[in-house]
Amino acid sequence: MVAGRVLDPRKRPMPGWQVKAVSLEEGAAEYGPIETDTRGRFEVPDLPEGSYSLLCVPPRTEFAGHEEYARVTLRAGEAIRDVRILYDRGLTISGTARGDGGHPPGERPPLLVECFGPVEVSTYTDGYGNYTLMGLVEGSYNLRASHGTCCSQVYVDIPAGAEDVNFNLVSRGGVRGQVLGDDGRPVEAFEVAYAAGAAEVPGARAISSFQAVKSSDGRFELKDLDAGAGTLVVRAPGHVDGYLHVPQVLPRTFVDGLTVVLEKAATVRGRVVNDEGAPVAGALLYAGELPAERRTDLAAARSYADGAFEVDRMPSGGGRLWAHHRDYAPASIEIPAADSAGEVSITLRGGGVLEGMLQLDGAPVHGHTVRVFPDELRARPVLTGETGGNGAFRFEQVPPGAYTLRIDFWGMAPATSPKRRILAPVIVETAQTTNVMLALNAADSTVRGAITVGGAPCTDAVVSLTVVHSWGEERVHVEVGAGGFYQAAAVPPGSALLRVQCYGADGQVRESESTLHISPGMEYREDVAFAGR
Repeated sequence: MVAGRVLDPRKRPMPGWQVKAVSLEEGAAEYGPIETDTRGRFEVPDLPEGSYSLLCVPPRTEFAGHEEYARVTLRAGEAIRDVRILYDRGLTISGTARGDGGHPPGERPPLLVECFGPVEVSTYTDGYGNYTLMGLVEGSYNLRASHGTCCSQVYVDIPAGAEDVNFNLVSRGGVRGQVLGDDGRPVEAFEVAYAAGAAEVPGARAISSFQAVKSSDGRFELKDLDAGAGTLVVRAPGHVDGYLHVPQVLPRTFVDGLTVVLEKAATVRGRVVNDEGAPVAGALLYAGELPAERRTDLAAARSYADGAFEVDRMPSGGGRLWAHHRDYAPASIEIPAADSAGEVSITLRGGGVLEGMLQLDGAPVHGHTVRVFPDELRARPVLTGETGGNGAFRFEQVPPGAYTLRIDFWGMAPATSPKRRILAPVIVETAQTTNVMLALNAADSTVRGAITVGGAPCTDAVVSLTVVHSWGEERVHVEVGAGGFYQAAAVPPGSALLRVQCYGADGQVRESESTLHISPGMEYREDVAFAGR
């Protein structure tokens, strides 16, 4: 057990604050959060032996993983009761966040304000729409305000210490439409979800919760959707899942007249067993692709106690059927054309463990998405996770094989491209643990130059910059201007390969490769001159 008090710099108690203990041992278990009482006191009970980081945030503020104020080490059965956490507000950014008509969009839920930059923090508005982001350091930040019924709003390059940074969010839009079978008749019972973004077949993470609809004419309505492009996802018993791209959702407006046509599906029956032939109960069955996030609500079926299952959402032309269970690596079989498969069997076997840690200049990096791809990066990721408070990530029951880990550093959101893309090849073996230490250095160097053809600027060029490390590589974002100038403004130290492709006015494609040795905090000029015209 660990107990203590949260105090301000003048040693006054801070009630209502949240304290959480995060284990520094493998696995990074978390305990709490615990809210301080009127005297600023807290107690985190039932902690196992080990070392812990104590994190503390203000009321109605989300933990981001970097708010460490103390470290403690417990022996078995020990209780530490006198921990004092002194919280310094640091620099702040404050203002109001309001909805349509200049009013707060409601007290429940409050509006979320997030900032991205040298420090990443978030908070919620109070009942009057006011917010204060605390614990900031010198530098510029990007701010984003969001609410369940409003479109998000973003401010860029706001300096720490700024006041009156005010948001005015507009209401979200919606869509209305109808679901028909491929015979033209309305589908009377179905589920519909929405995924914001340009992808016509979105990944599992982007899809919202499904809404059940029963309607004799197959009509539906979805409200509170973000402005912009998106995709409707519809599923119904006896039909293949349907997708419909929505080019534009406008604030305060419904997009009407949408029609989703569902193809009649084939039914596949079978059993899920392990490598000893014993039935596997509770396995999730997925028709088509295996989602990187094994969401239960996206599964086509679940196996019974005897391992039996029935999937009624397979395309009539056949396709791949996946089985997933947390105690085994996922496995799949190819289903032939309509109803010709008979009863099938899917065998699940044990996999390996893929774990690692992400660090920047020796400090853990939290809250970054880790994607695991098959060896071919153009495919969809097979697993998706996130680095924890100590920078660690872990995937269990990974099928044996070759993979590529990818982590995108976006810098200060929003951005059109990640500033640094981390790629690490890994091999996973059955019943073995593969550990990857991604030790990054600050990216504070700049590479720029001019691209010319026959002395004239190349107006159509593609430039890439890849920094090679012992564990893999980083692909650095490069801006290319219309006048033939390029610049990479966040380059880490190491050996870098610069590739340039220039598309000349004569229709020829010219290519160049050069190696640069990048030192910290330096500026490099690398001009690329091609012969010709």
